[in-house]
Amino acid sequence: MKTKEELLKFYGIKEGKKYIITKASNRIQKMIKQGAPNYINKKFSYLSYERNDVYIKFENMKSLIHSPFHSIYFLKDFEYEEIKEEPILTNKEKEYLSMVIKPFRNEIDTIRKITSCNSNNERIIIQLYDKMDMWFPEFKPNSMYKGMEKNKEYTKEELELWKLKKIY
Repeated sequence: MKTKEELLKFYGIKEGKKYIITKASNRIQKMIKQGAPNYINKKFSYLSYERNDVYIKFENMKSLIHSPFHSIYFLKDFEYEEIKEEPILTNKEKEYLSMVIKPFRNEIDTIRKITSCNSNNERIIIQLYDKMDMWFPEFKPNSMYKGMEKNKEYTKEELELWKLKKIY
């Protein structure tokens, strides 16, 4: 039996990284034509190591018939590559938000970008635990915080607000 590390190394999978299926074997392509699920362009990542097997999880697989969880051996019929993710915020955006939230850093629940109710402009809202939200000034759509999805809640860790060397 192979260890978790041996299996991950053999398949070229790293913990904390995301991958995308780029190609299927001829056998799988025939099965897809006959109605099997198509995993090409599906994203996946390492999930866990249990019962001497490594499990991966596919994103956005909502079918009850086809589980989003698979053994790593599932990948033997596919080609895949690591997804190079861009940071959500630029260094200037991280620096600004880190400076502004420093006094409240232990009270922050979520950070999100929304479209303003009164205009088409956007703004950042920081939700504090058991307190009122902090509303930031409006800005033109797609002019700032371009990496943030609208209405998606982020943690300060997801936005990497504490990874900067220069925090005031």
